[in-house]
Amino acid sequence: MATTGTQETAIVLRVPTEILGPGSVYESRRLARIKEFAPILAAVEALKVIASQEDKEQAVKLGQLLLVESKERTALFKSVKTQIDDIKKPILADEHKDVDPLDAQKKRLEGLCVTYNQEQKRLKDEADRKANEAIQKQALEDAERRRNELLDFAAEVELSGKKEQAENLMEEAVSVEPEYVPPVVTQAAPKTQGEVEKFTYSMTVVNRNELIQAVLDGKAVEQCIIINESYLNSKARLDKEGFHVPGCRLNRAPKVNFRS
Repeated sequence: MATTGTQETAIVLRVPTEILGPGSVYESRRLARIKEFAPILAAVEALKVIASQEDKEQAVKLGQLLLVESKERTALFKSVKTQIDDIKKPILADEHKDVDPLDAQKKRLEGLCVTYNQEQKRLKDEADRKANEAIQKQALEDAERRRNELLDFAAEVELSGKKEQAENLMEEAVSVEPEYVPPVVTQAAPKTQGEVEKFTYSMTVVNRNELIQAVLDGKAVEQCIIINESYLNSKARLDKEGFHVPGCRLNRAPKVNFRS
Protein backbone atom coordinates (compact mmCIF):
# COMPACT_ATOMS: atom_id res chain seq x y z
CA MET A 1 0.00 0.00 0.00
CA ALA A 2 1.54 3.27 -1.13
CA THR A 3 1.83 6.13 1.29
CA THR A 4 1.34 9.76 0.39
CA GLY A 5 3.97 12.26 1.31
CA THR A 6 3.14 14.97 3.80
CA GLN A 7 4.61 18.44 3.97
CA GLU A 8 5.39 19.67 7.45
CA THR A 9 3.79 22.99 8.27
CA ALA A 10 4.87 24.93 11.33
CA ILE A 11 1.86 26.23 13.24
CA VAL A 12 2.72 29.00 15.63
CA LEU A 13 0.05 30.15 18.04
CA ARG A 14 0.85 33.56 19.42
CA VAL A 15 -1.00 35.12 22.30
CA PRO A 16 -2.02 38.65 21.29
CA THR A 17 0.24 41.23 22.87
CA GLU A 18 -2.76 43.09 24.24
CA ILE A 19 -3.49 40.04 26.40
CA LEU A 20 0.01 38.99 27.37
CA GLY A 21 2.81 41.28 26.33
CA PRO A 22 4.73 44.45 27.17
CA GLY A 23 2.33 47.18 28.12
CA SER A 24 -0.65 44.85 28.35
CA VAL A 25 -3.31 45.34 31.00
CA TYR A 26 -2.13 42.09 32.61
CA GLU A 27 1.46 43.25 32.89
CA SER A 28 0.53 46.70 34.14
CA ARG A 29 -1.88 45.38 36.80
CA ARG A 30 0.53 42.65 37.90
CA LEU A 31 3.49 45.00 38.36
CA ALA A 32 1.28 47.58 40.06
CA ARG A 33 0.02 45.06 42.61
CA ILE A 34 3.54 43.85 43.35
CA LYS A 35 4.76 47.43 43.89
CA GLU A 36 1.73 48.46 45.93
CA PHE A 37 1.90 45.43 48.22
CA ALA A 38 5.69 45.47 48.69
CA PRO A 39 5.64 47.49 51.98
CA ILE A 40 3.04 45.16 53.50
CA LEU A 41 5.00 42.09 52.39
CA ALA A 42 8.12 43.58 53.97
CA ALA A 43 6.22 44.01 57.25
CA VAL A 44 5.06 40.39 57.03
CA GLU A 45 8.60 39.15 56.47
CA ALA A 46 9.87 41.25 59.37
CA LEU A 47 7.50 39.54 61.81
CA LYS A 48 9.59 36.54 62.91
CA VAL A 49 7.89 35.59 66.19
CA ILE A 50 4.74 36.46 68.11
CA ALA A 51 5.71 37.45 71.66
CA SER A 52 2.67 39.43 72.78
CA GLN A 53 -1.04 39.99 72.19
CA GLU A 54 -0.17 43.08 70.17
CA ASP A 55 2.11 40.97 67.96
CA LYS A 56 -0.68 38.47 67.39
CA GLU A 57 -3.17 41.21 66.51
CA GLN A 58 -0.64 42.59 64.03
CA ALA A 59 -0.11 39.09 62.57
CA VAL A 60 -3.86 38.64 62.12
CA LYS A 61 -4.18 42.01 60.36
CA LEU A 62 -1.30 41.17 58.07
CA GLY A 63 -2.77 37.73 57.44
CA GLN A 64 -6.06 39.34 56.42
CA LEU A 65 -4.22 41.60 53.99
CA LEU A 66 -2.37 38.60 52.57
CA LEU A 67 -5.68 36.78 52.12
CA VAL A 68 -7.23 39.68 50.20
CA GLU A 69 -4.14 40.21 48.06
CA SER A 70 -3.91 36.52 47.27
CA LYS A 71 -7.51 36.54 46.03
CA GLU A 72 -6.88 39.66 43.93
CA ARG A 73 -3.80 38.18 42.29
CA THR A 74 -5.54 34.84 41.68
CA ALA A 75 -8.41 36.68 39.96
CA LEU A 76 -5.92 38.55 37.77
CA PHE A 77 -4.20 35.35 36.65
CA LYS A 78 -7.53 33.60 36.13
CA SER A 79 -8.81 36.33 33.81
CA VAL A 80 -5.70 36.04 31.61
CA LYS A 81 -5.75 32.23 31.64
CA THR A 82 -9.40 32.28 30.60
CA GLN A 83 -8.58 34.45 27.59
CA ILE A 84 -5.72 32.12 26.61
CA ASP A 85 -7.99 29.09 27.03
CA ASP A 86 -10.49 30.72 24.69
CA ILE A 87 -7.71 31.01 22.10
CA LYS A 88 -6.85 27.31 22.51
CA LYS A 89 -10.43 26.06 22.33
CA PRO A 90 -10.78 25.96 18.51
CA ILE A 91 -7.39 24.25 18.22
CA LEU A 92 -8.38 21.60 20.76
CA ALA A 93 -11.72 21.14 19.02
CA ASP A 94 -9.97 20.65 15.67
CA GLU A 95 -7.56 18.19 17.28
CA HIS A 96 -10.40 15.99 18.52
CA LYS A 97 -12.24 16.35 15.22
CA ASP A 98 -9.20 15.37 13.12
CA VAL A 99 -7.39 12.85 15.37
CA ASP A 100 -10.16 11.01 17.23
CA PRO A 101 -11.66 9.38 14.09
CA LEU A 102 -8.20 8.12 13.09
CA ASP A 103 -7.56 6.66 16.53
CA ALA A 104 -11.02 5.05 16.55
CA GLN A 105 -10.47 3.40 13.16
CA LYS A 106 -6.96 2.31 14.13
CA LYS A 107 -8.35 0.69 17.27
CA ARG A 108 -11.09 -1.01 15.23
CA LEU A 109 -8.54 -2.45 12.77
CA GLU A 110 -6.39 -3.63 15.68
CA GLY A 111 -9.44 -5.43 17.07
CA LEU A 112 -10.10 -7.10 13.71
CA CYS A 113 -6.47 -8.26 13.55
CA VAL A 114 -6.67 -9.66 17.09
CA THR A 115 -9.85 -11.57 16.19
CA TYR A 116 -8.22 -12.97 13.03
CA ASN A 117 -5.02 -13.96 14.89
CA GLN A 118 -7.01 -15.68 17.63
CA GLU A 119 -9.03 -17.63 15.06
CA GLN A 120 -5.86 -18.69 13.23
CA LYS A 121 -4.36 -19.83 16.52
CA ARG A 122 -7.52 -21.77 17.34
CA LEU A 123 -7.40 -23.50 13.96
CA LYS A 124 -3.70 -24.27 14.41
CA ASP A 125 -4.21 -25.67 17.92
CA GLU A 126 -7.13 -27.79 16.69
CA ALA A 127 -5.07 -29.12 13.77
CA ASP A 128 -2.17 -29.91 16.11
CA ARG A 129 -4.52 -31.67 18.53
CA LYS A 130 -6.04 -33.84 15.84
CA ALA A 131 -2.63 -34.66 14.34
CA ASN A 132 -1.22 -35.65 17.74
CA GLU A 133 -4.30 -37.72 18.55
CA ALA A 134 -3.84 -39.57 15.25
CA ILE A 135 -0.16 -40.15 16.00
CA GLN A 136 -0.88 -41.43 19.49
CA LYS A 137 -3.65 -43.66 18.16
CA GLN A 138 -1.30 -45.09 15.56
CA ALA A 139 1.37 -45.68 18.22
CA LEU A 140 -1.16 -47.55 20.38
CA GLU A 141 -2.30 -49.63 17.41
CA ASP A 142 1.31 -50.47 16.53
CA ALA A 143 2.00 -51.49 20.12
CA GLU A 144 -1.15 -53.63 20.23
CA ARG A 145 -0.21 -55.29 16.94
CA ARG A 146 3.30 -56.01 18.20
CA ARG A 147 1.86 -57.40 21.44
CA ASN A 148 -0.51 -59.70 19.54
CA GLU A 149 2.29 -60.86 17.25
CA LEU A 150 4.42 -61.82 20.27
CA LEU A 151 1.50 -63.61 21.91
CA ASP A 152 0.76 -65.57 18.72
CA PHE A 153 4.40 -66.48 18.37
CA ALA A 154 4.56 -67.50 22.04
CA ALA A 155 1.58 -69.80 21.47
CA GLU A 156 3.34 -71.44 18.52
CA VAL A 157 6.55 -71.84 20.49
CA GLU A 158 4.64 -73.35 23.40
CA LEU A 159 3.04 -75.89 21.04
CA SER A 160 6.51 -76.88 19.88
CA GLY A 161 7.38 -77.72 23.47
CA LYS A 162 9.57 -74.74 24.25
CA LYS A 163 7.68 -73.64 27.31
CA GLU A 164 10.41 -71.41 28.83
CA GLN A 165 10.92 -69.54 25.57
CA ALA A 166 7.17 -69.14 25.24
CA GLU A 167 6.95 -67.62 28.74
CA ASN A 168 9.71 -65.16 27.88
CA LEU A 169 7.84 -64.11 24.76
CA MET A 170 4.66 -63.63 26.76
CA GLU A 171 6.49 -61.43 29.29
CA GLU A 172 7.94 -59.44 26.42
CA ALA A 173 4.45 -59.01 24.98
CA VAL A 174 3.10 -57.73 28.29
CA SER A 175 5.90 -55.15 28.54
CA VAL A 176 5.35 -53.68 25.08
CA GLU A 177 4.74 -49.94 25.34
CA PRO A 178 3.67 -47.50 22.62
CA GLU A 179 6.64 -45.92 20.91
CA TYR A 180 7.24 -42.29 21.90
CA VAL A 181 6.58 -39.90 19.05
CA PRO A 182 7.42 -36.18 19.43
CA PRO A 183 4.25 -34.07 19.32
CA VAL A 184 3.42 -32.30 16.10
CA VAL A 185 3.70 -28.52 16.19
CA THR A 186 2.70 -26.89 12.95
CA GLN A 187 4.12 -23.56 11.91
CA ALA A 188 2.16 -20.54 13.06
CA ALA A 189 0.63 -18.16 10.56
CA PRO A 190 3.21 -15.64 9.34
CA LYS A 191 3.17 -12.15 10.77
CA THR A 192 2.30 -9.28 8.50
CA GLN A 193 4.98 -6.66 8.05
CA GLY A 194 4.11 -3.67 10.18
CA GLU A 195 2.19 -5.76 12.72
CA VAL A 196 3.50 -6.00 16.27
CA GLU A 197 1.63 -8.47 18.43
CA LYS A 198 1.94 -8.07 22.16
CA PHE A 199 -0.07 -8.83 25.26
CA THR A 200 -1.50 -6.55 27.89
CA TYR A 201 -1.78 -7.99 31.37
CA SER A 202 -4.21 -7.17 34.13
CA MET A 203 -5.78 -8.97 37.05
CA THR A 204 -9.12 -9.45 38.76
CA VAL A 205 -9.46 -9.94 42.49
CA VAL A 206 -11.64 -13.02 42.91
CA ASN A 207 -11.32 -13.40 46.69
CA ARG A 208 -10.56 -10.21 48.61
CA ASN A 209 -10.36 -11.92 51.99
CA GLU A 210 -7.83 -14.41 50.64
CA LEU A 211 -5.71 -11.55 49.29
CA ILE A 212 -5.83 -9.70 52.61
CA GLN A 213 -4.86 -12.87 54.47
CA ALA A 214 -1.95 -13.39 52.07
CA VAL A 215 -0.65 -9.91 52.93
CA LEU A 216 -1.04 -10.58 56.64
CA ASP A 217 0.82 -13.88 56.24
CA GLY A 218 3.66 -12.22 54.35
CA LYS A 219 2.87 -14.11 51.14
CA ALA A 220 2.03 -10.90 49.27
CA VAL A 221 3.46 -7.39 49.57
CA GLU A 222 1.54 -4.66 51.38
CA GLN A 223 1.15 -2.71 48.11
CA CYS A 224 -1.49 -5.28 47.12
CA ILE A 225 -3.88 -3.57 49.54
CA ILE A 226 -4.46 0.18 49.19
CA ILE A 227 -5.80 1.92 52.27
CA ASN A 228 -8.34 4.55 51.21
CA GLU A 229 -6.90 7.37 53.30
CA SER A 230 -8.89 9.95 51.33
CA TYR A 231 -12.14 8.35 52.50
CA LEU A 232 -10.87 7.90 56.05
CA ASN A 233 -9.75 11.54 56.30
CA SER A 234 -13.12 12.68 54.95
CA LYS A 235 -14.86 10.53 57.54
CA ALA A 236 -12.64 11.94 60.30
CA ARG A 237 -13.48 15.52 59.25
CA LEU A 238 -17.18 14.63 59.19
CA ASP A 239 -17.33 12.63 62.44
CA LYS A 240 -14.78 14.73 64.32
CA GLU A 241 -14.63 13.49 67.92
CA GLY A 242 -17.04 10.66 67.06
CA PHE A 243 -14.63 9.13 64.56
CA HIS A 244 -13.85 5.50 65.33
CA VAL A 245 -12.48 2.96 62.88
CA PRO A 246 -10.51 -0.05 64.15
CA GLY A 247 -6.83 0.34 63.38
CA CYS A 248 -7.08 4.12 62.91
CA ARG A 249 -6.28 7.01 65.23
CA LEU A 250 -7.99 10.39 65.16
CA ASN A 251 -5.54 13.29 64.83
CA ARG A 252 -6.40 16.80 65.99
CA ALA A 253 -4.10 19.50 64.59
CA PRO A 254 -4.83 23.12 65.60
CA LYS A 255 -5.17 25.63 62.76
CA VAL A 256 -5.80 29.35 62.45
CA ASN A 257 -7.54 30.88 59.43
CA PHE A 258 -7.79 34.56 58.51
CA ARG A 259 -11.10 36.14 57.50
CA SER A 260 -11.29 39.28 55.45
